[in-house]
Amino acid sequence: MRLSSVLLFVAASSACAVEGCLVIPLDQVTITEGTLAGPAAQDTDREWMGDRALLPQVTIDGTGDAAVSAVISDHKLAVKAAAGPLTGTVWLPDADQRALHAVRFSAVIPALSADAEAEFAIVNNGHLRELLALHHPGAAWFRHQLAAGGGKLDERQEWQRDDEIERLYDLFSGDRAMAENLQLERGLPVLAAVAGDPVDFDSLPGITIAPFDWTKLIAGLPVVADPLAAAVPADQHLILFPSFAVLTATIAGGDATAAGLLRGLATVSEDARTAERYQRQLCLEPSLLSKTLGGQVIDAVAITGGDASLSLGSDVAVLFHSSQPQVLMALLAARQQAVAGEPGMTKVSGTLDKIGGTVDHLVWQGIVAPDHRRRAYLADLGGGRVVVTNSLAQLRRLGETVAGVTPAVGSTPEFRFFRHRYAAKDGALAVLTDATIRRWCSARWRIGEARRLQALAALSEMQAINLTTLPAQIAAVADSPGLLGACVIDHDGVRSSIYGGLGFLTPVAELDLGKATAAEAAAYARFKEAYERRWNGWFDPIGAELTIAGPQVSVDISVLPLIGGSEYNELMRFTMGGKLAPTAGDPHAGTLAHLVVAIDRKSEQFGQAQGFLSMSDPKFGQDPLSWLDGSIALYADADPYWDELVKAPKPNDFVEHNLARLPLGLHLGVGDGLRLAVFLTAIHAYVDRSAPGMVLWENEDIAGTTCVRLSSARPGNGELDGLKVYLLPGKDGLLVSASRDLIARAIARQKAGKEVDAPPWLGEQAALRLTAGLKPLLAKFGEMNESPDVLRLRSWANLTILNEWHRLFPGEDPVAVHERLWHTRLLCPGGGSYVWNATIKSMESTVYGCPQAPKAGGTQWSPGDGWSAADFGLTFEQGGVRARAVLVRDTP
Repeated sequence: MRLSSVLLFVAASSACAVEGCLVIPLDQVTITEGTLAGPAAQDTDREWMGDRALLPQVTIDGTGDAAVSAVISDHKLAVKAAAGPLTGTVWLPDADQRALHAVRFSAVIPALSADAEAEFAIVNNGHLRELLALHHPGAAWFRHQLAAGGGKLDERQEWQRDDEIERLYDLFSGDRAMAENLQLERGLPVLAAVAGDPVDFDSLPGITIAPFDWTKLIAGLPVVADPLAAAVPADQHLILFPSFAVLTATIAGGDATAAGLLRGLATVSEDARTAERYQRQLCLEPSLLSKTLGGQVIDAVAITGGDASLSLGSDVAVLFHSSQPQVLMALLAARQQAVAGEPGMTKVSGTLDKIGGTVDHLVWQGIVAPDHRRRAYLADLGGGRVVVTNSLAQLRRLGETVAGVTPAVGSTPEFRFFRHRYAAKDGALAVLTDATIRRWCSARWRIGEARRLQALAALSEMQAINLTTLPAQIAAVADSPGLLGACVIDHDGVRSSIYGGLGFLTPVAELDLGKATAAEAAAYARFKEAYERRWNGWFDPIGAELTIAGPQVSVDISVLPLIGGSEYNELMRFTMGGKLAPTAGDPHAGTLAHLVVAIDRKSEQFGQAQGFLSMSDPKFGQDPLSWLDGSIALYADADPYWDELVKAPKPNDFVEHNLARLPLGLHLGVGDGLRLAVFLTAIHAYVDRSAPGMVLWENEDIAGTTCVRLSSARPGNGELDGLKVYLLPGKDGLLVSASRDLIARAIARQKAGKEVDAPPWLGEQAALRLTAGLKPLLAKFGEMNESPDVLRLRSWANLTILNEWHRLFPGEDPVAVHERLWHTRLLCPGGGSYVWNATIKSMESTVYGCPQAPKAGGTQWSPGDGWSAADFGLTFEQGGVRARAVLVRDTP
């Protein structure tokens, strides 16, 4: 079994004069306390464990560097320290990877030699590769150390030169981890050496997919005159808040929802604080707006921008519509004035001339910081519209749109459709137009974004190179890749005159891209060809509405149409011609989860099922499923079975030995009761012929109603021993279940004859309903899959880089150092903070401790955290999908 290098590098004071180096098999080290036997010697393949894997660690008494390496059974200890006697602790993972146990050792460090130092580098490089493979925070620093030590990434982590730019195009969202993990040692820009003449961007054809025809969908719909949508360029995304109250509710409710529902789903526990960075940059902090502006002078708000990569840097604009624009202008100008005294801040003002159309010029004022932590331009667009933006290029585009030089989002047919579909006054509307998607797929934007990602990688490497010598004042720094233009560096990191800094990259709209290289043009042509193959023939504009009211969060998304390779295709083909009635699938109180899908009797899948049955036995006839109509549903009833499962010490064993009691119900819609009877008779005869004497077909009276009971005529000793399957025909469906109690409850509902006490399904073709009763079960399944440890181990994954910052920046808070340098805040998902443990010589979480000294505190994550009820629905229309969700949070 293959085992990757397993090690951890723990460095002490960098001021230590290293005089010796030792690399020795761990089993040859003198153990003074503890033992290496057991888990330490096991060759356990950790790759499958992903972010749940714990890395062995080493601490030494005194100063120096230490690392421990384990490759299959060849455990090694590598130490660089002052020559002479050494003592320390090796921390090795327990068998279940839940903690580290201590083994004390002693050794003698020989004088430094070239061979030993080279061996130490091998061990350390293995550790760095392991950290990168596990995606621990700090990738840029680890990559730099790996390159400085002459190491290379494993083949599985490397990107081939020929594919590098294509991968950048494919991952154009601008993920920081991707940029940090670019193979910088191959040189940047990687395409500069490819032969060929430069190419004008205008000569590179864009996406040729036809636009969607909205004619029938908007026929008869009146034109909506929205003043903010009329100011936003048609090729930019738009988020529209119909009132200031909706804006504040969305911000507050969205933050709470994300914190409560998604904390266990992220792959790392860090927060780029993207929204906060833009709020600070634009001088539009929500608390300030609420206190000084509120709904008194703001009627509506819109947010737009030219870039999709908000985490990297986008030309964002916030537009306000006000009945008192001059008052609003004064208040926003006063806010800018209030921060003008911050270090490095500059007040600016000017005029954008020759806008065109009905606008001659735009007067603006603003405030700018060299590192762009503040970058806000304020202007009056007229018509009661005031804008704050971080880009003069964006301001010009808004001015051109107001002047009628360029089309507006409000003039597009998709906005007209979505504005009428989502006409609620208490929800935020988001629209992604055909023109926006088309621009994001253009050669200019894709190549510009690829260059930004290369620049981000180069900036990260330059910052890592200079990390230990960051000056207090701004100083020039060499641009070794030759990509970034003039560069400066100060206490907060590196900045490029062309691409900006790690906290905010220059938006694509502001880059002077010149011409595309021949290689860029070829790469774009390959991207374009592959991209267009995925579509059915039309682009898919997107509209969505988000409504947050107290504890309830409602999301409604429309994508028209879907791409050719959509994962929805199979479900769409099976359900498209059907439609769920409000009472389809036997909705009732007391379910934990309820899934229902419509049936399209003309679908290919339905025809295949009919054909299979007809071929199995001619007695089924040509239309054996003609009785089936309406819907198919599967639900889990509330039942003592689930309580027993939750309390079971071995849930897997409980399920295995209690399959015969499983309280699941399969409800099949019935359109013709007589044909159902004929079908059941045919099934009975078929089973008797296929397996004579194996299945008993009996009638059983349950609560005064006769049901069909199927059971084994030859019971054995397997898990299914005692299994009985009940068939309960009804006026609107056939219920199939192994649970007699579930059947009895269904009979009681039928006899009561009450109206269905459940809201309508959210989708016309498919729907899913989850209730709070499911939460204990989800928690149990999470426990079975070790998800309670997810938050603990994710918290611990931050400790490695925090220990590095503690070493390199003594006296500073490592969490603050990481945020200052990399503009991402490392979070303890349990709500704790990170502090230094002097005894163990490691950072630790106040909630979860560290692997060497775990703490039992802290909440554990379960898939049921944060919500008390949820409804989902899918409706397929015009080759696209409308997805709706209503989530009720535990607390408002």
